[in-house]
Amino acid sequence: MLGLAEAYPELVTLQNAQDEYGLAVAGGMQDCPLDDDFTRRILKLDEKYVLMGKRNESHARKLEQNEPGCKNWFLTIEDHEAHYAKSESKKRLPTLLMSGTVHGNERVGTTAVLEYAALLLEAANCESFPHEDYPGPQAPQIVMDEWLDQVDQANACRQDLHHRGIVDDERKWLARLATTRRIIIVPAANSLGFFRGEREEDGIDPNKDFPFDLKGDEDTKCMETITARTLNEIFINNIIQLAITFHSGASVVAYNWGAPSFDGRTCPDDTSMAQVSRVYQRFGGPLKYWKQGVYKVGTMNDLVYPVRGGMEDWAYAASWAKDFSKGCQPETYKGYAASQTQYNDSVLRTVNILVETSKEKDPPITQLGADYLLFDPSWQKMGSGHITRNIRVLSAMTDLVQPYLSIVGVNRKLLDDDVVPGKRRDDRACTKTKLVGVKGHGAIGINWIVGGGINIAQTGVIYAPWNIIPDDIDGENQPTGRGLEELLKTIIGEDGADPRIKTSGVSIGRTRWHTQGPYPPPLKNKYTGLLGQPLFTTRFKLNDYKDGEKIAVFAYAQLDQAWGNELTNSTVNPALPPQSHLANARTNTDWKHEYVNQIVEGRKFWFSTPVTIEVRKSGNKVIDLAWRLPSESRLKRWEEKMEEEISEYPVVFSFIVIMIFAVGAGIVIHRFEKRKKRKRMFREISTEVDGMELNDYDDYGDTSIRPSGIPNHTID
Repeated sequence: MLGLAEAYPELVTLQNAQDEYGLAVAGGMQDCPLDDDFTRRILKLDEKYVLMGKRNESHARKLEQNEPGCKNWFLTIEDHEAHYAKSESKKRLPTLLMSGTVHGNERVGTTAVLEYAALLLEAANCESFPHEDYPGPQAPQIVMDEWLDQVDQANACRQDLHHRGIVDDERKWLARLATTRRIIIVPAANSLGFFRGEREEDGIDPNKDFPFDLKGDEDTKCMETITARTLNEIFINNIIQLAITFHSGASVVAYNWGAPSFDGRTCPDDTSMAQVSRVYQRFGGPLKYWKQGVYKVGTMNDLVYPVRGGMEDWAYAASWAKDFSKGCQPETYKGYAASQTQYNDSVLRTVNILVETSKEKDPPITQLGADYLLFDPSWQKMGSGHITRNIRVLSAMTDLVQPYLSIVGVNRKLLDDDVVPGKRRDDRACTKTKLVGVKGHGAIGINWIVGGGINIAQTGVIYAPWNIIPDDIDGENQPTGRGLEELLKTIIGEDGADPRIKTSGVSIGRTRWHTQGPYPPPLKNKYTGLLGQPLFTTRFKLNDYKDGEKIAVFAYAQLDQAWGNELTNSTVNPALPPQSHLANARTNTDWKHEYVNQIVEGRKFWFSTPVTIEVRKSGNKVIDLAWRLPSESRLKRWEEKMEEEISEYPVVFSFIVIMIFAVGAGIVIHRFEKRKKRKRMFREISTEVDGMELNDYDDYGDTSIRPSGIPNHTID
């Protein structure tokens, strides 16, 4: 965790429950000893957080105290550059929680969440290179050299990921997830139990320590463990929409209910929970090599066993099923304020799925898996194991927390993704970063994808000149207020809709997470990342637009409307409509919760970052006017032009030429080598215009085979 926080400070924050929330430390002098190097590194990281504005004041005094015992550490992945402190996008980031170990001797989850965090951060950091757009042929040489150095870094990290089986499409997908979500990772909530290799925390079961469905004299005997208090503090300081908690002892994906009082009953969010759980089952896949099938799916009461005080039911319902949740009055660790378990209406409405990873509490290392071809569930050699399939589960979880769309092509020209980590996207930055020049006669083709859900009830394209788009639509955040009203008038066909705002290509479909697979089919069946989503296509005419006019084109979609339906069968208890943020955020326009500077607001339609079409009456059919990585041919033409300009200067002093000959020869060799590296990079990571196809890698022939000799990151 510390290594990730040091390597990617703009993307991840390392904290512990003791310094952040004032909790006690579990354990004693012999538990979780820290060396001087750890203390030095964590203090240096604290200084960096203060300078970056992540903290208002230093935690150095707390960190230096080093109380004996085990602190409860957690990571938060959040793109602080794209979502700066006072930005609207920061408030509206969907928040997830991943808990690795509530029982200290069940260790698969801890490794899975940390490996997933490392993969996300590596992909996001790599995708951020180069940090700036191509500076152009007129840029000063020092600026160009700096940009070319970043291109070389992009080349190196992309090659490294490819060698481990993470191809361009998957890297872009992972990077998008990292920069558009807030992901809280608690690898070992029961840090004392994890250190000791024990299920409990000092003799108390943490998974029976939450204030839900407790009975009799035990109804306030909860929050006795630091494990439970750590998770409680994280939940009440965030609006968490989707969570996962890992255990071992079986092979199941289970959802609510799991409390004895609800045995045989169905929860109000059964539709969304069951569908999400089945996605985890399918994408995680079987472990055929180890003769283990896919996870079983069902309720906790049916597949595991009823538990009073369980984390899953508490996280889902403690704020609204108030008859089953009372405040805690623990005496351990000098007590815990009763106010911390008096919950407001915005927290604890989380779809919190239980994954029992394996029948063994600590399975053999040979069954953990390897980190190549992670996103190909058909990979059934020794590479697929308990860790790898749960990395896939976590990636599906991160995808599903919120719908998203992306316009990926104009007239069969594949565009760079509109979401780049580390870059601000508000204030209509998209008008410069996603800009295409199109010859303005005839029809234009638009291609887009839809993700973050399962069933696509409606999708299409809506477009209009930028000068009539309401000012409150910034191109990054989902439209609200007047801007949303104007767009919906056209989509729904209401009276008073602006005739200059038009739609095209309205259809239905399925995402990659549907049991029947994506529809329409993706660009190619080989894609397992961003372009594994269904590819929609439409065409509309540009004849009515003037030369130089800029047109904003949005893709929109409505997803998973069944998640908002109130269940009518007699087993539903309580008999209420869906209560989770996850379901209501995409189905209920009256749903809005604003708390701890976070917002969850319900909507039925979701919009992409718009692509800007600049109409041109002459020139090429399609010109990408915004690109971070130029094509090899374009860069070669620029270098040739520079060489021609240099050759035109008269040689005034032959003496000077002789003096600098050696230096010049060295520069030529250096540039030759850099050009070779760039050619290799463009061959591997460039995007082909023809047919909207990404290039296959040709370094090793068969792109499905991981090169030999690469370290096994997961096992190591």
